[in-house]
Amino acid sequence: MVGYKKKTNLKNCGILWVGEIPEHWDMKKFKHFYASSMGNTILKEDLSDEAATPVYSATEYVEILGYIDNPNVILNKDDFIIPARGNSIGHVKLVAEKCTCTQTTIYARSLNPGRINPNFVYWYQIGLRSKLYEFDNTAIPQLTVRQVKENPILVPSPDEQQAIAAFLDRETVRIDALIQKKERMIELLKEKRIALITQAVTKGLDANVPMRDSGIEWLGEVPEHWRITSIKHIAKVVNGSTPSSSEPDFWDGDILWATPDDLGSLNDKYLCSTNRQITKEGYQSCGTTIAPGNSIVLSTRAPIGHVALTLNDMCCNQGCRILVPQGSIVSDYLYYLLLSSKAVLDALGQGSTFKELNRERLSSFKLPLPRIEEQKDIITYIDLEILRNTQISEKLKESISLLREYRASLIHHAVTGKIDLRGHDAQAQ
Repeated sequence: MVGYKKKTNLKNCGILWVGEIPEHWDMKKFKHFYASSMGNTILKEDLSDEAATPVYSATEYVEILGYIDNPNVILNKDDFIIPARGNSIGHVKLVAEKCTCTQTTIYARSLNPGRINPNFVYWYQIGLRSKLYEFDNTAIPQLTVRQVKENPILVPSPDEQQAIAAFLDRETVRIDALIQKKERMIELLKEKRIALITQAVTKGLDANVPMRDSGIEWLGEVPEHWRITSIKHIAKVVNGSTPSSSEPDFWDGDILWATPDDLGSLNDKYLCSTNRQITKEGYQSCGTTIAPGNSIVLSTRAPIGHVALTLNDMCCNQGCRILVPQGSIVSDYLYYLLLSSKAVLDALGQGSTFKELNRERLSSFKLPLPRIEEQKDIITYIDLEILRNTQISEKLKESISLLREYRASLIHHAVTGKIDLRGHDAQAQ
């Protein structure tokens, strides 16, 4: 690894995915240090917020499901909880205080505390989890107790175990702090992007232009020469519908059919394709309408406010509406207006079972409208600023990815003894 001296006097441990280890390191099986078994079967009705003992369960990671009194299985500090099902497999938890765990996990209780450093064992499992906790890619991935018991574990000297654990505690905190800082910068860039769009489409690009009160609370002042208009005067609002799901002939055709899910998963300005398509028969069977490309699809139900520009002819389901611009507004400008108005549109939604923005309220929604040429100037400005914003964001994401790769590699190299950590404690102090 860059920045660390490679250890000499290594030997082949006999396990391909571990590789070479220091000559004086030993190798045992997990069952040599820990007694492992499946967690306790606990029903949700047995849980209580007032009970004393936390109950851990495997979700994406090991998380508290609730609390229980007098559990059958009691785990104590420095024991382990190992997720045994689903995508959480391998995300082990080092127990910090008395607790219990459910049947979605395997617990590992120390046979003789003090024989091996639990913090080292924790980092060892994290560093090699993709191999220690391999599972068949079945419908429900499952880890077995036998697999845990038979897993190999490397055993450095007690001093080395302590040094490795302390080093990784310190270095991963530092790396995680860098990652969090960059993730926060990405969030700030998203906020800046929306603020920039909102400012441009509601106030214009000229800071010195005379302003007037728009008469709309959420909008405030707008440039004096802009007019205020309703969506129904600048765009045709098209409803969506869904063909019968029980008719196979209505589905898997060549007509694009947009849903809120298509919009929610979109990371771009344009919607080019949809998860599902309908046939001509399916289209004719329901009340949806094909709108031309360069229209705007807006989710108006669960949730309200996801928006995209279409590149192709498209229809939608009843969770969306399509807006077809009519002459006095450029499609991209209407897209940016709606994007900046997401919170306001959401507040206009009504309904007890689920919130929906109905056609009448959407059609009557008022927006500021400059002349076409000014719209085009604003679109050019926003597109350029978003491009710059996106480029910075992508560089941050790439940096985060590299940091995560470096973190994983650092842990792997440390717990398998491939890097010499002598002197790093002194450097940290």
